[in-house]
Amino acid sequence: MEHPTPEKNSAVRRISTKPHSREGLRRPSRKVLARLQTGTPKQKGHVAAIEMESEEIFVGKDVVEATLKGWEKYPGQAFYFVRIGYPAVHSHKGRLRKR
Repeated sequence: MEHPTPEKNSAVRRISTKPHSREGLRRPSRKVLARLQTGTPKQKGHVAAIEMESEEIFVGKDVVEATLKGWEKYPGQAFYFVRIGYPAVHSHKGRLRKR
């Protein structure tokens, strides 16, 4: 039995096994990140979802809440996340075990 190829069947797509290039990744501008630093002390530890085209910021207690707030205005859109007052959104508090 012959397997379909992209040339014979347009519904079949070839999946790339190459690692993603950094060209597709975007970061918010320094101006947007500076706006987050001027937030109130009550917002420290909250997560900000940044919509990259409009650079609009949606703040929530966690990633899910910030995403849902952003999806109200931009349904299905991907966001860039920042934890206000911290260098990373998530942290790993476990440890590695020796074998």
